[in-house]
Amino acid sequence: MGTPEFGVKSLEVLAQSKHKIAGVLTNPDRPSGRGNKVIFSPIKQKAIELNIPVFQPEKINTPEFKEILDRLKPDLLITVCCSHYITKWIREYPHFGSINLHPSLLPLYRGTSPIIEPIIRGDKKSGITTFYLDKGWDTGDMIIQSEIPIDEKETGGSLHDKLSLLGSEILLKTVNLIEEGKVIITVQNHELACYTDKIFPGHGEIVWSCPSIEIERKIRAFNPFPGTYTCYKGEKVKIWEANTCGEYEGKPGIIVHASEKEGLVIGTGQGLLEIITLQMPSRKKTGAREFLRGYKMNVGETLGEKTDEKSAD
Repeated sequence: MGTPEFGVKSLEVLAQSKHKIAGVLTNPDRPSGRGNKVIFSPIKQKAIELNIPVFQPEKINTPEFKEILDRLKPDLLITVCCSHYITKWIREYPHFGSINLHPSLLPLYRGTSPIIEPIIRGDKKSGITTFYLDKGWDTGDMIIQSEIPIDEKETGGSLHDKLSLLGSEILLKTVNLIEEGKVIITVQNHELACYTDKIFPGHGEIVWSCPSIEIERKIRAFNPFPGTYTCYKGEKVKIWEANTCGEYEGKPGIIVHASEKEGLVIGTGQGLLEIITLQMPSRKKTGAREFLRGYKMNVGETLGEKTDEKSAD
């Protein structure tokens, strides 16, 4: 049970194993983009490729979904980034119960944004946890936990891909342990738990009064989604890459340097930040120094100031 790209590798690995996937449940197809074209979810696309039955109910706590379970008779239910709440009767329906694959080192970063949060906080490691579902959100007893280091320049996208691959390996090991009756559970320390919230595009706005190191982490964590941005002369400028680069004591958001030689350097609430890669509206990503060859930005101007209602959207 799942929808986004993160679970595709796990689906593929399980399908290639000795285990049989009786069916895949994913969100209903939705129109997307300017043309409102219906696009299948990544999980549905992979399931069709693997010739696995796909089910897309709007709700699952229904007699209709029970009929699906009665027909499939699953031994184990697996959720990976599943948006449905799994009620007790569904959790307990399979003989071996129900498990979840979660991309964090639980009890840290329960919730919907566990990949982004450790980068924002400057953690040195992240990882994967498999656990039995219970009535709480990511609160169940753990089966396997495996960690990986977070690189100095890790982005949300690169960590997503690493955890997706690691998750597929850990999930297969978990399923094998369950089948063999060799699971040793570990109860989560709920006193250490923290939760993450869903990320929306508006969360990507850069607050220049924050320290440069926090802004740099946010830029990496939000790359590629939802992306970070600031405003310049009423236009939304996306920032894709940056480096901290020195001390600063002045008004946050001020352009300190803006030349091909010195780069694009902005003052923050604590320290300087050099913009490495940016993107203007309706243009491709480009290096900041290359961008400054043909676009004039003036030292002393302020980023982040919204000049009209359009730029505030």
